[in-house]
Amino acid sequence: MKDCEKVLEYMVQHEINRNEVIWNIMINGYVQSGQWEKAFEVFEEMARSGVKPDGYTWNVLLKGYLKGTKEKTWVFRKMMEMGYSPDVVTWTTLLNSLLDGGDTEHADEIFKEMLSHGIKPNIRTWNTFLKGQSKNKDPLKSMEVIERMRKEGTEPDLVTWNTLIHAYTLSHQTKEAEFILNMMKEARIHPDEVTWTTFIKGYVNEKNLQEAVRVLVRAKEGGLPPSDAIYLLLIKGCTAERAVKEGNTLHGLLKAQNYNRSLVLVNALINMYAKHGHTHRFCGLLGDVLELGLEADVLTWTSLIDGFGRRGKTGMVHKLFRLMKNSKVPPDDITHQVIISALRKAGHHKQALIFSQRNVKM
Repeated sequence: MKDCEKVLEYMVQHEINRNEVIWNIMINGYVQSGQWEKAFEVFEEMARSGVKPDGYTWNVLLKGYLKGTKEKTWVFRKMMEMGYSPDVVTWTTLLNSLLDGGDTEHADEIFKEMLSHGIKPNIRTWNTFLKGQSKNKDPLKSMEVIERMRKEGTEPDLVTWNTLIHAYTLSHQTKEAEFILNMMKEARIHPDEVTWTTFIKGYVNEKNLQEAVRVLVRAKEGGLPPSDAIYLLLIKGCTAERAVKEGNTLHGLLKAQNYNRSLVLVNALINMYAKHGHTHRFCGLLGDVLELGLEADVLTWTSLIDGFGRRGKTGMVHKLFRLMKNSKVPPDDITHQVIISALRKAGHHKQALIFSQRNVKM
């Protein structure tokens, strides 16, 4: 911004006219850097200089101004006072800004006001309004928005359907949301990664791992392989809910695609099996790490140590700790605490104390 200010100062000194493009660049720069007061100072100077703010100016101010409803609506009213008639983009920008701030009540009022001015919402406007409705955790209200937009001649797109699905999952009605897939099929709109991810997250949040894995399999069969992030979410869910059966299914799916060569996923599986005492499973995964040519990291070793520690196999705990150090992967504080916990759990309090004195930095 300092360079821009120098250019502006140079233009003032040499009496070079500043058009709306120059002013907009300055205002946008201050907004982007979070200097709201400076942005308004430039805006006011722009108005005093006789240059009329255009649609871009107003949209930048509305989109960037984050202080609250009062300030956002002030900008909007000021715009109308200065004779600028907001178009659908400006109305939508204000609507989105209010909803991002969590002010659904004022957003509803603005939406009604927009309609009263004869401005027809476009698909982005409807989707923005629907997003706000979904935060109320009332999917029936969201369905009413869909019906209304269709009645007024706008057909839902992929974003619309995904937002509606999200509304159902927010109210813990993920299963009920599956009817939307049929509506999408009728509209010849194919589910994308966001669609399946929303369903999976919904089921995971409801602790229904069986349904979450079913949706994942359905997504794969539909030709859309889930991302590593989704697999990770599911594995962590299985770990937390002791859903080892579903975890085994995920393991099989991942193994079929060579784990996508992801150490993060392998580590998550090791951690899941280790926490639930499936020794042969997490030991087999260590072999997979080596077979895939992946380099075990501190999380890999710590999870393996934790697994044996939970089973009281302190001999393997010591052996793995030595192997870890020989592999040139330095143990961290969590590794040390896992080992100390395993020794204490097995009744080896003296060993735990000696290990702590040798390895834990105070």
